[in-house]
Amino acid sequence: MVLRAGSGALRSPSCRLFAVGRRRRGRTRQGRRPCVQRGACARVRHDGHGRASRCRHARAGHQGVRAHVRARRRSSADGRSPGEGRVRACAVLRDDKRQRGHNRDVGLQARLARHEPDHPSRERRGVPPAVRAREERRRVAGERRRLARRGGGERKDRSMTAILVILNNYFHDVATAVLLSSAVILRVLERQAEQAPEALAALERSYPALTRFARVALVWIVVGGIPRTIFFTRYEWDPAVVKGIVPALLVKHALMAAAVIAGFAMWVRTRKRLMTLVKERDGRT
Repeated sequence: MVLRAGSGALRSPSCRLFAVGRRRRGRTRQGRRPCVQRGACARVRHDGHGRASRCRHARAGHQGVRAHVRARRRSSADGRSPGEGRVRACAVLRDDKRQRGHNRDVGLQARLARHEPDHPSRERRGVPPAVRAREERRRVAGERRRLARRGGGERKDRSMTAILVILNNYFHDVATAVLLSSAVILRVLERQAEQAPEALAALERSYPALTRFARVALVWIVVGGIPRTIFFTRYEWDPAVVKGIVPALLVKHALMAAAVIAGFAMWVRTRKRLMTLVKERDGRT
């Protein structure tokens, strides 16, 4: 004899009467139809040591120990005790609930695999907030990768080319600052030499060192400007477009170009003025 979940063979007459009474009175748990297995599995099960434990369908507290003891005294038609049938019914219900959860998970995974958008009028069921946040981070990361493949975006390039370009740009800006600062220092010394003739000797001693600094800076500006121009779009223009700082980038390069031109012009004028001062001193002597 095969006992099926919900069959009348698993329930005693008192259990069936109790279930019918509950239906007539309309007292159902959470407003739903009464569980068909409540009359069968709400009794107390024994674990073999005389201790009793209730199954998950016995939360209402009906059909106590006496009804269970009376049912255990009767044997079923196939030689098994009613308790075994009740345990089997509870196991069937648990398996059915587990299978429904598995089907729900499989359907969710299939929808995610097909990238089906969720309906706007309902929330995705069964997906914790942490999973949604992880999926959002993956989506944003994918958009950044696609933008980087198209040649733009905030890329985190760790290649040797990127490192060398960044270093070249840094020293290119430093060379521009060195050229301008050396020209300013030379101009200050020249003014002092014009006002005090004894300061001309200090200017002549400082001139060779300042000249070497200026030449190295000028060579680096010319040589380093070639790769900077080649990789300008990839490593400077595209990130500026993504961040929305294109005007700041243009102003920066305009100021740097003006600094290079001003420093070079100041060096030429200062050198000519220094030669004139030296000739005047030699003519006086």
